This record gives sequence, C-alpha cells and structure tokens, in this order.
Amino acid sequence: MYELIYISVATKHMDESDLSRILNVARGFNAKNNITGMLIYAEREFVQLLEGEKEDVLALYNKIKNDTRHSGVKLFHQGEIETRTFKKWSMAYQSITKDDEICQLPGIEKWQSGELPLNMIMESNNIGKDLFLCLREDLE
Repeated sequence: MYELIYISVATKHMDESDLSRILNVARGFNAKNNITGMLIYAEREFVQLLEGEKEDVLALYNKIKNDTRHSGVKLFHQGEIETRTFKKWSMAYQSITKDDEICQLPGIEKWQSGELPLNMIMESNNIGKDLFLCLREDLE
C-alpha cells in the first residue's frame, strides 16, 4: 500500500456545488481504481491524502497536478504504508475555516489564529498526517 499527501491552492473560491462536483467525480474514479483518502478544503487551499497501490496513486497524482482548478501543487509526503487510514471512504471530505474548533494538535493554534493550512502543514513533518487522523475521528 502507498500513501501520498499533497497541498495546493484553488484558482478561485470553491463553493459547495463546486466541491460537490469534484467529490462526485473523485469518488467514482477512486472506487473503480481502489483508491481511498480524504480531501480537506480550507480558505481556498486543498490538502489531500490518497492511498492505494503505488502505481495507481502516482498516476492519479500526475492527473491532479494538471488540473486547472488549482495551482502550486506541492507533494508533502509519500511512502509505503502497512494499512489504509481511510479504508471506508473512496474520498472522505472536510471543509474547515479558521473559526472551526478542530483538533488540538501542536501547531493547530497557528491555524486558528489565521495562518493558512498550507503554511502550517509545511512547517511540520507530523501535522499533515495528524490532521487527517484527527478529522477522520469526526467522520466515524
């Protein structure tokens, strides 16, 4: 099993209908290709975790990099994993704002004081994956 986390910035503000369309396509594609994961949307920034067979995840990531709905795609983390984190979801989703009460992780206070998630996650090797794990608990 292989896992990849990337971050990017939406080229425009995404409303719920925009995000719903993205999720519908992603969920269908992921279900057909045995890919699972989670998408976080926060203040025009995307953070996404993908997991599955390495070649499938990397092929999807290459497709995602060319999507014109976002820019500045940066690979944050990739590597082999023992088990899936999101085995129940073809694509879990969470939209968060800086006003939301979210996980009490070290560094999360920066998010709540207005720092953008992309900057916060890039500063810490652990906060990216920990944020997904914490948000997953809210889904269960």
